[in-house]
Amino acid sequence: MLWVLILGVIVLFWRVRPLAGGLLLPYIVWVSYATALNAAIWLRNSG
Repeated sequence: MLWVLILGVIVLFWRVRPLAGGLLLPYIVWVSYATALNAAIWLRNSG
């Protein structure tokens, strides 16, 4: 849900000012990395 909302904000900001949307790209990359890391930890500890 968070990832979808961040993507929506990037699209909306990009339409108004491309620099503002571009500055949010590292944030969505970080959220993606943190999600993958948490999923990997959860999978290793679940079984």
